Amino acid sequence: MLEVYRNAQSAPPQARTPALKPKLRSWTGRVWRATPASFQLMLKLDASLAISEIEDTDLRAALSPHAAELSSFALYLDYTDENHLPLSWAVGAFHVERGKHAFMRFYDFLESVPAHVLVPLLPAAGAQSDLILSVIPYSLETNRLIFAITDYDLGFHNRIG
Repeated sequence: MLEVYRNAQSAPPQARTPALKPKLRSWTGRVWRATPASFQLMLKLDASLAISEIEDTDLRAALSPHAAELSSFALYLDYTDENHLPLSWAVGAFHVERGKHAFMRFYDFLESVPAHVLVPLLPAAGAQSDLILSVIPYSLETNRLIFAITDYDLGFHNRIG
C-alpha cells in the first residue's frame, strides 16, 4: 500500500521509492517572459507512461484510474526551483489530475552543470532517450495525485561516427 511521506528533512529509504520509466517522445525549448526583469526558462519534454509497464503493484493501482492523463504529458526541466514541494531532498514533482492533465517538473535542472553539457547534445540525439525516476507519494486524493521525485536518470543517445 502506498503511504504519503512528508518528512521534509530526510528522503525515504530506497525500498519505499518505486520506479517509473516514462517514454520520451519530443522536446521543446520554452521561455516565458512576464516582465522585462523576469523570465522562466524551461525545456519541455513530451512523455507517456504505460500503466502495464509499471512494476510496483501499489503504484500501478494508484495510477490506473489516470491512464488517459498518462498517455501524453509534459515533463519540464526547469531553470529554477520555483513552485517546488516543501521537501529539501526532492529533485522534482509528478502531478496527476484526473480529467485534466499530468506533468512532471525537475527542479533547477537547467542551472546545473550537467545540463550545460547535456542540453547542447539534444538536437543530435533524435528519438534515442531513456528516463528512470523514483517517486514517493506526497498527496493521494481520489482525483489528484502528487508524488515527490527522489532521483532520476535521464539520458539522450546518439551514435558515434
